[in-house]
Amino acid sequence: MIDDIVSILDAPGAFLRNSLAGRNPLQGITTDEDRTSGRDLLEAWGLLDPNEEGLPLGLGLGAGALAADPLGMGEGV
Repeated sequence: MIDDIVSILDAPGAFLRNSLAGRNPLQGITTDEDRTSGRDLLEAWGLLDPNEEGLPLGLGLGAGALAADPLGMGEGV
């Protein structure tokens, strides 16, 4: 039940991340398997190589996801 609620709340972010990665925006809206992660987004933009472990101190692993989360952008309002 909690997973379903989280998936619904993440749907706008998934739509935006898929779009920014050049994928079908509706892909993964109903299932989590096909959603673009923050790492996938950074790899699509060429900021990370597919075989690269990550950026120093873990920077960037969640940066793509945080930057592409429309619900998170409105929290400061």
